[in-house]
Amino acid sequence: MIMRRWLLAVPLLTLASAARAEDDIGTQLVDALEALFGVHPGARRAHAKGRLYDGRFTPTAAAAKLSRAPQFAGPTTLIVRFSDAPGLPDIPDNDPIFHTLYDLDDRFQVPGEQYVNTGRTYEKDGYVPKWRAIRDDRGRVIVAICHNMHLGDAWEWSDVPEYPERFASMAFRIGLDYIIYGMTH
Repeated sequence: MIMRRWLLAVPLLTLASAARAEDDIGTQLVDALEALFGVHPGARRAHAKGRLYDGRFTPTAAAAKLSRAPQFAGPTTLIVRFSDAPGLPDIPDNDPIFHTLYDLDDRFQVPGEQYVNTGRTYEKDGYVPKWRAIRDDRGRVIVAICHNMHLGDAWEWSDVPEYPERFASMAFRIGLDYIIYGMTH
């Protein structure tokens, strides 16, 4: 837990400390988030969607030897928020990841196996398909995210006659473009 916190805190603090001293800490942190994840007009800097949990942390007896922090001296009530990662912009249609083996300008939502029974391309409230990415410092996609669709189900159900071929074919095309992109970029 401490290591993960530092993995995000160190870059944020470093970038925030490089900001203008006259800016308040909120402005410095927003600037740091934008420096790390880019500016995405119309989107929150740190995604607000997530889950909130409360609990109690009880350290072991040996914990007090590691630190003088009050959290290690005895039980502590805590509130934890798990949220989506910030800065997940949509992948534009002209991105090379969609044009390595197949030209995928006309992508559509690929449903899971529930389509066979319901005829719906979405589950719950996932009506709009999104293609999002995390990129490295050179702009290359290092994590491709197919949001509100289920490529794995399409691959698994591709040989089932009730599952439409057009969904399975699109899923394979997207997957193959991702694989070729990863090998060539």
